[in-house]
Amino acid sequence: MTESVDHEKRTAELLDELGEGHAEGLLHLMNCQACQGTARERLRGESEEARRTAEPAYDRLLAKLEERTPGLLREMEEQSAEARRLLARLLDSPAAQRSALAGGPGYRNLKLAELLLHESWSLQPAELELSQERARLAFRIATQRHPVECAGRVDDVKARASVLVGNARRLAGDRLAAEEHFRRAVSYLTCAPDAIERAFYCQMLAALRLGKRAEMEDVVASSAEMLRRYRRNPLLVFEGLPRTPASPASVHFEFPGPDDPGPITELDKLF
Repeated sequence: MTESVDHEKRTAELLDELGEGHAEGLLHLMNCQACQGTARERLRGESEEARRTAEPAYDRLLAKLEERTPGLLREMEEQSAEARRLLARLLDSPAAQRSALAGGPGYRNLKLAELLLHESWSLQPAELELSQERARLAFRIATQRHPVECAGRVDDVKARASVLVGNARRLAGDRLAAEEHFRRAVSYLTCAPDAIERAFYCQMLAALRLGKRAEMEDVVASSAEMLRRYRRNPLLVFEGLPRTPASPASVHFEFPGPDDPGPITELDKLF
């Protein structure tokens, strides 16, 4: 948003700072193009000089960052190694006990949850059951009590886990369960609109919607083919219906012949 400038007030303040003795010089500067050019060059030079004198502050900041970088890298490596150890220990335990273990304080580690999510994604579409297990274990870890400052990261883990389970159900052909998990994922998308978790959710949801569309297109194509066949035959007979007093063994449907197409119906408009 552009900041509004009070030009009249700003001019008055500048004139007050200059004082009465500079009034004649200021008027000359306002009317002389040569002096205006000189003044611009002088002001640019002062601005450049101020920028150069400020550079050492950035140098000091960069130097401090360089000093801290090795320590930060070591800390990150240690955290990753600890998460990998926990992952190996969790997956080496009996499958029936993993969920309970993941909910315990010994596995309260968001880096571990992120490793499980990475494994879950890598197992799709080849190992859907294992993929779902890994995602559910990550979700279980995220449901534990974590520091308040990790709230966004916790929501990201829950959202990604829900999307991965939903996508696994889609690949398995269980679209109702997939819809349920995608709905659950929405409640955990507390990140920024352009965050990667929202993009991942949209990508997987689009795959679900495209699958449904393909199914509908197959149904429409089959219906169109049936309608064309019915149109070519003036009389259709359906055999094998249950014989009841009100329902004979054969039911006849009359359709107009090729020379008498009949009125266009709403169903015809679809094809």
